[in-house]
Amino acid sequence: MVFIDGFNLYHAIDNDFRLRQYKWLDVVALAKSLIKPHEQLIETIFFTTIVTWDAEKQVRHRTYIDALQIKGARIIYGEFHKKDVHCKKCGAIFQKYEEKQTDVNIAVELLKQAHADAFDTAIVLSGDSDLIAALRLVRDIYPQKKIAIAIPPGRRAEQLKSVVHFHLKIRAEQIKENQLPATISLPDGNKIISPYQSTV
Repeated sequence: MVFIDGFNLYHAIDNDFRLRQYKWLDVVALAKSLIKPHEQLIETIFFTTIVTWDAEKQVRHRTYIDALQIKGARIIYGEFHKKDVHCKKCGAIFQKYEEKQTDVNIAVELLKQAHADAFDTAIVLSGDSDLIAALRLVRDIYPQKKIAIAIPPGRRAEQLKSVVHFHLKIRAEQIKENQLPATISLPDGNKIISPYQSTV
């Protein structure tokens, strides 16, 4: 079972100039590329949060989520909260949006699926050290299960590596090779069209 921190993966791709054009990523295909040939992928769970303050980004994001669901990913949503930020230079106060709940959602779902005996091995795709406590807890409560992390491109995640059974590094080639089709036909005759198709 693969648990994907959507924004952590997105920012890793967006921060790499070689990969920015590959945001139309098929995370289910990527998850399959992480497991061995004799292993079975039970489920790919994608954790994300919808942007509320930018209509264009919201449409693009929802289109992407629709495509992932067609491919078989299960989506779990967090929220964005406003946060006051003080400028150290001018003293002004401005607001920015902070993603909330993703770490907790991953932790809860990981624990829930382990308790249900839904997997033998869980791979958490993230470089976020806030997950350390959750990974350690599941590892300790369910010692018969293997917990791994898959580290997004450009991330090191040394602290995460120390609490899991093994780790994988997502290679640039895996991002490039596991892209969604530019057009996805739906059973009802409608189509999902990639907003990135001019660059993919």
